[in-house]
Amino acid sequence: MVYQYVFGTILLVGEPVSEDTLAKLLGPKISVTATHRTVQALVSLLVINENRKLQILHHSLADYLLDTSQSTLFHINKSQVHYLLVQKSVVILCTQLKFNMCNLETSHIPNSQVLDLEDRIATNISDELQYSSQFWVYHLINSGSYSIIYERTLCLLLINFTTIFWVECLSLLGKLKGGIASIQKLQIWLKVSFNGTSSYFLLLSHDFHSFMTKFYTPIQESSPHIYLSALAFCPMKSVVYQQCTSLIQNKIQLFNHPNSWKANHVTVYIERATVAIFQPDSHIIYSGSDNGTIEVWDSYSGYSFGSPLIENTSSISGLVTSQHSNVLYSSTSNSIMIWDLSNRQQLCQLVQYEGFITCLALTPDNRYLITGSMMQIVVWDLLQGLP
Repeated sequence: MVYQYVFGTILLVGEPVSEDTLAKLLGPKISVTATHRTVQALVSLLVINENRKLQILHHSLADYLLDTSQSTLFHINKSQVHYLLVQKSVVILCTQLKFNMCNLETSHIPNSQVLDLEDRIATNISDELQYSSQFWVYHLINSGSYSIIYERTLCLLLINFTTIFWVECLSLLGKLKGGIASIQKLQIWLKVSFNGTSSYFLLLSHDFHSFMTKFYTPIQESSPHIYLSALAFCPMKSVVYQQCTSLIQNKIQLFNHPNSWKANHVTVYIERATVAIFQPDSHIIYSGSDNGTIEVWDSYSGYSFGSPLIENTSSISGLVTSQHSNVLYSSTSNSIMIWDLSNRQQLCQLVQYEGFITCLALTPDNRYLITGSMMQIVVWDLLQGLP
């Protein structure tokens, strides 16, 4: 059992953790001593990086150990490991989260300008809390048949102050986008897994998702403004307002205070735009302009990510990105550019000699790229780089 949980956790964590954090995520079910002995026994199968965080030597090892048809004696039950981790994550969140976690003295200074914020985080937000804040939803939705615990989990997290303190923690860590993505995944999981029987928790998760996206900028910029601004402007009948309004001191009095959430929208100002697309299952927008630039935008805040991807002086006529890879395809009048989004570098260029390209499409398997023009449709084999 010790091997199952210790090595299973190293395989299945959302991001690598240190041995100390690993022991805290597994305790008290697995003792610190047992965790240490197991790590030492398996050290030849691990890589310990410069931050003392544990990773498996090669991903093929995970494929083998998680496949019941290949591994028998050493098989790891991933649902069981996820179940343990979500249980412990909930305990950590409920016991360690609190109001004004980093003891910020004023709301007048944004998080980015608090000179000792990193030191305050290191002192007040433990590594196991940082991990649990980011990955409790990941472990919950992967707990398989053990997901019957979801009601208890969501009751503990959503029906008290814990969730608003969780939002504060994400703000301090600069991880609000990840929290919003987690709530979105939770909503999808509740709809699919419980066939409408989770309507109350869907309402709660929808309410907190609306809160985090509607007030994304003030929450991300300054954690005190969660309480001073965002909560104060919440609709009066929202769960967030009714649950957490007692945390507001010297509450702002609003005339015509809204009762319910209005449709959220963010205006993205794109100069001379010719095309814009959403990255699948993401909050990222890519835009192309008639001056040949491609920009990457955050749909939550309306701000761009860094400098534009510069193509050339030709107008961008089409954009498409694949769902499961980090590649963006763009087109001008007669050429296709392929970009690696992980490093924002151009991979290659394909030239189409006939027809003015007006649109792009990608097959679901990412094998073929289709260009459309007024004269013809061309199908490109991306493995060969040929039409």
